[in-house]
Amino acid sequence: MEAAGLYHANLTQASLVSVNLRHADLTTAILRRARCTLADLRAAKLVETDLRDADFTETDLREANLRKADAHGAVFHRADLRMADLRGTDLSTANLAEARLTGAWASEHTRWPADFDHTAAGVVDTDDPGPEPPPLLQPPGMTRHAPPLRSTP
Repeated sequence: MEAAGLYHANLTQASLVSVNLRHADLTTAILRRARCTLADLRAAKLVETDLRDADFTETDLREANLRKADAHGAVFHRADLRMADLRGTDLSTANLAEARLTGAWASEHTRWPADFDHTAAGVVDTDDPGPEPPPLLQPPGMTRHAPPLRSTP
């Protein structure tokens, strides 16, 4: 499912274990209570996505865009979030145990768990991009060439 267009898809309680969603567009999708363990979501677009209570244990989210996502109760145990865009994301009740966050972006609107030191985890504070532009819907079947990843396996 690499580079799949899943804009606004309802994937509530979906089992996405070990799935390849690299470069996928999941903007405004609903992944509530989804099981995404061991998945490859590198450079995936999860802007304004409902991630409440989803399980991302050991998931590769390097370079993913999670701007303004709702991650209440989500589990990111041992997840790789290096270079991810977390500006405006609500992680206030997320489990970030052993998550790798070096080089991830956050803004003053990013919400962290009360006992979590994002600066010590290597998160870079930057300006918030403001409101998200309305998405441009792509025609089905359109081939999209994804840019190369900066991160290596």
